[in-house]
Amino acid sequence: MLGQKVDVKIDRPMGSYHPEHKDMYYPINYGYIDGFLAPDGEEQDVYVLGVREPLTEFTGNVIAVVRRDDDVEMKWVAAPEGITFTREEIMEQIMFTEQYYKSHLLMMTDFITPEEYMEMRDVVGWSQFPIEQAKEGLKNSAYICCIREDDKPVALGRVIWDHGYVVYIADIIVRPEYQGKGLGREVMEHVMETIRSWLKPDYKLMVSLMSAKGKEAFYSKFGFETRPNDSVGCGMHQWL
Repeated sequence: MLGQKVDVKIDRPMGSYHPEHKDMYYPINYGYIDGFLAPDGEEQDVYVLGVREPLTEFTGNVIAVVRRDDDVEMKWVAAPEGITFTREEIMEQIMFTEQYYKSHLLMMTDFITPEEYMEMRDVVGWSQFPIEQAKEGLKNSAYICCIREDDKPVALGRVIWDHGYVVYIADIIVRPEYQGKGLGREVMEHVMETIRSWLKPDYKLMVSLMSAKGKEAFYSKFGFETRPNDSVGCGMHQWL
């Protein structure tokens, strides 16, 4: 849902009070996605930032997701297209309700440090190499998509492109404790959307990746073909 364009119906506009808890004042607009159910079975709630007047409806992009340790409910944070906020700025504006919960903020970023990258590889059991190689690899990547929770990287996608027709999805990593929550799908959707944006009229791109064992079905959902098949043999690689 991160980066997704959404239409929000505002049922608690800026300057209003909670219909049941009369002491809860709404300093920002707050609404829901009509017909889209959240994990609690109710329509998905959305904090709307970046608009300083009461609204009845809003269209913008999801810039963050609030996850609570002590509640099944998750909140989305939306803002007008092109407007961004830091984690601290978001938390400050939604603290009027999140102060009652142990909340965490998930955000999409386009960076990861070499040290964070190597630590992410380590937690999923991937091979290690000198930090200098990680630094150069990240610097020369065509695209990096990193989901962070409270500034900790929890999911990562990295793409290499020769700016011709060859594209290689080098990394899709999700921390083990965050797997099964849809973050890998989020990353892959952003990766594939970015790769498609590189296409020009009559262009073709050959997009390749190496699936971890047992994850082939996941990548098949994005149009990738398993090998070998009737047309091609096994993929091959070696570490030097």
